[in-house]
Amino acid sequence: DSRVSGDLRLVFYKQFVPSDVSGNIAYRVKINDLCLRDESFRSEVISMCRADVLFWINTFVWTYNPNVPPGQPTELPFVTWGYQNDTILAIVNSIGRKDLLIEKSRDMGGSWMCLTAYCWSWLFEWRKTYLLMSRKEDLVDKPGDSDCLFWKLDFILKNLPMWMVPKYTRTHMHLLNKDRHNAIDG
Repeated sequence: DSRVSGDLRLVFYKQFVPSDVSGNIAYRVKINDLCLRDESFRSEVISMCRADVLFWINTFVWTYNPNVPPGQPTELPFVTWGYQNDTILAIVNSIGRKDLLIEKSRDMGGSWMCLTAYCWSWLFEWRKTYLLMSRKEDLVDKPGDSDCLFWKLDFILKNLPMWMVPKYTRTHMHLLNKDRHNAIDG
């Protein structure tokens, strides 16, 4: 099981990843460049991602926010906040074990936290299935709609380095990782 308890869970995130946006972007560029040039380094980074979900998110995942002031970028590196770290770890640790209720208000990143936890597991674990639900189908999967859940998953995958993305199939309300036999359905 790739889930490690206690402080070991965050050993790479806490040790290596800058939490300021400009420092984080520079770090991401450096890590990706090294991964492109050195296959053994890339293998180590993948192992680090598999062991530490917050390392993976804060090093490779991007988010989209259409509600920023004009002139500001809508695509930003996902640099998690403390409450997001706790929530993401709670989600990951509850997968396949127990139900989890997340109380949140708007613009707290609730969808992004859940989706990155699922996407991390979809990428790095074996034979897992996830179900995404909302009050209506168009909020789950509607092409071109950044409010829907599958659009966000597509965005995450599109912005990962090519060397990290597995062979997968994406159809309406279905995302299948062919390499690890994982699926996310709506």
